[in-house]
Amino acid sequence: RRATLRRTWRTCGVRSGTWPIGNILTVGEGDFSYSADLCDVLVADADRRKTRLLATTFDSEEDMPLLFPASRLHIARVVALPAAGVAYRVDATNLANSFTVAARAPFDVIRFNFPHVRGKSNTKHNRALLAGFLGSARGLLAWPGGRT
Repeated sequence: RRATLRRTWRTCGVRSGTWPIGNILTVGEGDFSYSADLCDVLVADADRRKTRLLATTFDSEEDMPLLFPASRLHIARVVALPAAGVAYRVDATNLANSFTVAARAPFDVIRFNFPHVRGKSNTKHNRALLAGFLGSARGLLAWPGGRT
């Protein structure tokens, strides 16, 4: 998982020894394991502790333990970081419609790890999801240099 996080930083233009990212949004979390590991990285490095993170999911808070039993532990790790938070029922195709997301914008990085429509594979719906996400994320990125 740490190697995945390092790849994330590289794709965001972050080289080792530099940390320009101040505000991160993760979209479409499943069990919140990615954001929990990201929080561990942020806590471990003094330069990164001030980075803000908002982890979001389309699912409701009530449904999370049923869909992802391990999510309670991961969410607890996320909210343990003072500058991190979790938001539920966030539509990736209309991010600005979420008060929590809009209030924390603009973001330096918006990360959608596994964009897909739940259920049977449907390329048409997945393409629409990605197009909607990219259009929605564009208005919430910090400029210059914000990345999805």
